[in-house]
Amino acid sequence: MRKEQQKSIRSLTLSAVLAAAYVTLAFLCDSVGLLKYAIQIRIPEALCILAAFTPAAIPGVTVGCLLTNILLAGAPLDIIFGTVATY
Repeated sequence: MRKEQQKSIRSLTLSAVLAAAYVTLAFLCDSVGLLKYAIQIRIPEALCILAAFTPAAIPGVTVGCLLTNILLAGAPLDIIFGTVATY
């Protein structure tokens, strides 16, 4: 396998793991009621700092936020603008 392919696969895998971590943390926060009301405490947003260390974190955290907003029945505006803000 070429070095470029290995780097691409590693980056894609890291993005997928970060998206899964974001969704998992969000579901944990939701289970204790931190995501219910107008003021939300989104602990998974702390993963955004990883973008400073690896570019693979950008799509991973963005997809994780999108999936979280869809799966937790977020408002349409939150699905759109929350995901854009995370990006």
